[in-house]
Amino acid sequence: MMEIRIYSDAQLATIEEMAELFMRPSDIAALVGVSVDDLRADIRRECHPASLAYRRGKVRTLTDVLRCEMEAAKGGDATALAAVKARHTEMEIDEQ
Repeated sequence: MMEIRIYSDAQLATIEEMAELFMRPSDIAALVGVSVDDLRADIRRECHPASLAYRRGKVRTLTDVLRCEMEAAKGGDATALAAVKARHTEMEIDEQ
């Protein structure tokens, strides 16, 4: 049977905050005081609180980056336009 690790609210907040900065799981593990293997395993478990915190942090920053990219595309930046078109295609594929 697989062990479910319990993280404190402070640990989950740190995981989310550091993921927002795109910090590597190995560095986050050192900050929250768990082994790298344990944190990686928990991140891979889609519904685990550590996974949710990690993904939420990553997505929050990615959202900011995508907003900037979209604004650049709307302003006529050719590189940004191509990137937005590619992301739109990826989005449609992921919806299936």
